[in-house]
Amino acid sequence: MGIAFLNSIDSNYISIENEGFQLDDESLKKLRLYLETIEEQVPLYSYISLLIEKKDEIYKTSIQVNSFKRNFSANARSSDLWQSFKKADRQINKQIRSWKRQRFIYSGFGSSYVKKTMDLFKIKEKENVK
Repeated sequence: MGIAFLNSIDSNYISIENEGFQLDDESLKKLRLYLETIEEQVPLYSYISLLIEKKDEIYKTSIQVNSFKRNFSANARSSDLWQSFKKADRQINKQIRSWKRQRFIYSGFGSSYVKKTMDLFKIKEKENVK
């Protein structure tokens, strides 16, 4: 069983699937809210998928974010559904934070570019004061 929906605001696609157990409506809403917080941080037009499988009393959670710019992936296991999800959520958020810090470094607009530009402005400012 699963659900999928297109968020019309930023055109991201989110899919939630579960195997080996039933998700109640409240849990489904909670998972969707969590994924929407991930959605706010990833590149536009991303496909976000969540798969939670239960086998032998162990929940295995897989979160995938696929986009044209970057892909992220996290997997976790636990005997508790929410612990499994939270572990995977922490992993994916760590990857997203790292990507956000690094994404402009090689595009010409990274922190080194900004620092050089600021240094240039300081030099020009000093020249104008003289």
